[in-house]
Amino acid sequence: MKKNMIFALGLLLATGFSACSSEIEDGTTDIDSWPMPYIEVDGRYTYQHPCAMYSDADFARVKTMLDDGTAPQAVKDEFEKLKNSAYALPNYVADPTEWIVRGDPTGTGVDRENYDKAMRDAAAAYQLAMLWKLTGNVEYANASIKVMNAWADKCKGITSNDANQVLAAGVQGYTFANAAEIMQTCDKWADNDKADFKKWMMDVFATKNLDFLKNHAGQCNDHYWANWDLVSLASYLAIGILNEKDDMVNYVVNYFYNGVGNGYIGKLIQGTFTDPLGSGEGIAQNQESGRDQGHAMMSVAVTANLCQMAYTFYLGNKSVPQLDFFAANDNVVMKMGEYTALFNLRNGSD
Repeated sequence: MKKNMIFALGLLLATGFSACSSEIEDGTTDIDSWPMPYIEVDGRYTYQHPCAMYSDADFARVKTMLDDGTAPQAVKDEFEKLKNSAYALPNYVADPTEWIVRGDPTGTGVDRENYDKAMRDAAAAYQLAMLWKLTGNVEYANASIKVMNAWADKCKGITSNDANQVLAAGVQGYTFANAAEIMQTCDKWADNDKADFKKWMMDVFATKNLDFLKNHAGQCNDHYWANWDLVSLASYLAIGILNEKDDMVNYVVNYFYNGVGNGYIGKLIQGTFTDPLGSGEGIAQNQESGRDQGHAMMSVAVTANLCQMAYTFYLGNKSVPQLDFFAANDNVVMKMGEYTALFNLRNGSD
């Protein structure tokens, strides 16, 4: 079957959305037969911005349907929710901090966690960028740019007295980066400000993403739940695409197939089996499936976001089929989502 990309308007990046199968008509791809681990890639890429979560073709398709009224009602409803979001107002004002603190604030010079400010402002930058592309209204563009400029001008880094700072570097990292990836196609963003923001993303977020993936905060590679790796991979990939860094893209691709932590597909998926409810479908547990369902579902959501970014980038770089993360291991990411959905449906019927 062909891959269907669900363009979920109004949802924050951290909530994710799903996609499945392969771009090949019969649902198979060369990746399905690869042994694991596989030979590492060292690709050289083309960057057709925006080319992370969405492409210009995606935005054009949805904008056309919204403008001519042919969009499905569900898309129209989500679009209205996006326009009415508190984080998508043209007069939105950012509240940047000098240090983003997530975790124990002891020794940081800040009296409490404050990452919620970055969380809200990253969401605003992203939602405003989406609305600019879908409406053409430059007020949204200007508001998104102001948010990102404010953070790049003031914020010096991410810190805490424990490893929880890694989560802010990941989740807020890939949200900010995807907002910038959309907005870097806008001529309203001054070149010097754009360059400053890209450097800020590299210095403040990407360095922490990479350090965690390599060192896992001094713990063994399996110590942290899969979501820790996944948000770090998503952020590092988005920032790599934003900054046109082939080495960063290659690192994420190679980690996804051959990594040491629980974001590696061989550890993220803990087992595959046939749906016991009788559908005959293959389903798969993820590394957080036995945990509370908020975290178990987050694993699915962030994996979907990571895979979607890689897939959109793959569409402009088809010489590297490894970028189609969705197709890996016989579409096991889709099976992971189906297991989680079935688990919650089953619990709801008891």
